[in-house]
Amino acid sequence: MYFSIGQLNVRRSVPVWTNLERVVEEQGLDVVLIQDPPPVHCMENNGWGNFTMICPDDRSPLAVIMIKNTLSFSPCGFESARVCGVTVQFRGEPLVLVSAYIRHSTAEGADALADAVLRARAISPFIYAGLDSNGHSPLWGPADTKLDHVGEIVEGVLCEGGLWVVNSQDSVPTYHSDVGHVSWIDVSVASAPVIPLIADWAVRDSVEVLSDHRLIVGQLLHRPMRRECRVVRDWERVDWQVFNRELMQELDPHWASEDWVNPGDLDSAVREITASINRTIG
Repeated sequence: MYFSIGQLNVRRSVPVWTNLERVVEEQGLDVVLIQDPPPVHCMENNGWGNFTMICPDDRSPLAVIMIKNTLSFSPCGFESARVCGVTVQFRGEPLVLVSAYIRHSTAEGADALADAVLRARAISPFIYAGLDSNGHSPLWGPADTKLDHVGEIVEGVLCEGGLWVVNSQDSVPTYHSDVGHVSWIDVSVASAPVIPLIADWAVRDSVEVLSDHRLIVGQLLHRPMRRECRVVRDWERVDWQVFNRELMQELDPHWASEDWVNPGDLDSAVREITASINRTIG
């Protein structure tokens, strides 16, 4: 079973927003990290039927989060116009989810993202974020991608925040312009404890979302946390007379009456005696 996190820049389009509700249901998503939502929906805090909107207290927010009503969640309190966060209970632990939108020309929003990551770490070591970085970097694009100014700033934020890029270097582009230009500017990142939990990450370019950005979906393993349990016996309280008597009953008399004449005999005796001790203890 997976915890599915979608990510999309809606381009302030009401048709894209409306279509996205259908896509989310069809794709079975639990959370959607959205950038550039249509302002009218945010001002009305207009969620979907089975989802609640986490929206910054701003007249025109550029980052919101849609989260399924059946989940246990709460806003993080570090929202700004370009960054939004929510804490959800996941595998018995708080998982902080962040949506962020960085301005393409000035990297506006990067400082807010850095602050959000710092505050998220005070909540939980488990962090997953989706951002429209508007920056170019080989960390989230093809290996031959030329690092630009905004990409360098975003790289610095991720490095200082201890976040790892989830994107695959061989993924299809995350952005397709109307004139045919493509790029890799949408980024998924996670803290180190989340990385081993990522079962899949993909740009679902076959899903029609009506935006020039493509739907990204990350899936986390949704099994309960395994807690190591070590059984420790209190040997100080053992009744050794009873133990010895039961051990003698378990031992094959053959091992006491036969001579050991080679290493193979010794190995066999050790295995038999060890097995007898374990049966007695058990």
